[in-house]
Amino acid sequence: MFQAKYHEDFEKNIKGSKIQVADDPETQRLRQLNAIVSQVEYKGLKEKVTEMETHRQNVTAQGTVIIIIIIIIIIIITIM
Repeated sequence: MFQAKYHEDFEKNIKGSKIQVADDPETQRLRQLNAIVSQVEYKGLKEKVTEMETHRQNVTAQGTVIIIIIIIIIIIITIM
């Protein structure tokens, strides 16, 4: 009996109505992030973003190797 009354009240008062949620900065940030991710997936940019990130990491690694080589050369020159 109680379950039937609860179900009836739910159908009348709650079902289909909006539930208000606080709109704090974190919620806004997550909403924007979801929109960006959705657009990236929709437009097929995920592969391009992955390729760009890989390229950036390779350039950073090459720059690090060059700096290490320069430091070694400077140390060798100062020792001589």
